[in-house]
Amino acid sequence: MKKYNSYEGPKIDPAQFGDPVALTTEWNSMFGMSASYATHILVEKDTDAFAYRTTPKHMAFCFGYTLIAGFALFMTLFSSHNILGSMVCGLFLVVGIFLIRDSLGSMIFDKKRGIFIKGWKLKKQADKKTFVRLQDIHAIQLLENRTGAELNLVLKDGSRINVITQRSKRQMHIDGGLLSRFLGVAVWDVI
Repeated sequence: MKKYNSYEGPKIDPAQFGDPVALTTEWNSMFGMSASYATHILVEKDTDAFAYRTTPKHMAFCFGYTLIAGFALFMTLFSSHNILGSMVCGLFLVVGIFLIRDSLGSMIFDKKRGIFIKGWKLKKQADKKTFVRLQDIHAIQLLENRTGAELNLVLKDGSRINVITQRSKRQMHIDGGLLSRFLGVAVWDVI
């Protein structure tokens, strides 16, 4: 069964990178779509840390979505007394709360601690989706997806962590270059 978020982009020959890890790495999109605007921007926190920060536009979208869902829930509960409508609006409100929570989570490359963290807390070291030691990062992978591009971390075992997706392919080139120099790893750019 095909994954919903997989994206069959152009065929990529990983041998072009001359790296055995590239041959064991997957080259399909990990996260098939991106927002139509920049949700995060890469900033240098200090000489030992880079982080993706949420853009004001994305925060406005998340809070606006949640506010509208909350207002709709209030209206269905107190004016129409529609139980099904209230349940639907409540579901949209929960989605909005998760949007806000996820947008406030951090994505930090920290050389002082030697780690990359994605999310709210420092999770178990076994959770490769949200935590990795910088020494385990082998390369940065830049791929196209349905609506833009994505930046993935390739680990020494060939597995990947999706860091971010953006509409702007140009911005992904810039971010990939900055992180490559900061981490001292290669960029595998197939955008």
